[in-house]
Amino acid sequence: MCIVLLFRAVIEGVVMLGSALLHHPPKAFSALSEAVKYKRDSWQTWSNYGQAAAQTGTGLPAARAVRKASSSL
Repeated sequence: MCIVLLFRAVIEGVVMLGSALLHHPPKAFSALSEAVKYKRDSWQTWSNYGQAAAQTGTGLPAARAVRKASSSL
């Protein structure tokens, strides 16, 4: 049980790091790419991931993020 809680805390930290780094898109995209692997139902995470992807010029992940964010609402 403690390991699960620790894992969830680490993932939340990665999500917050990615969100905080949106002013530096390549780093945000890297962090949020990991975050969406584990927080697949979070529209906020997908939205931030899509924003970072669009700012780095990676069109396919940006389009995927828009679809996932809208389906998670």
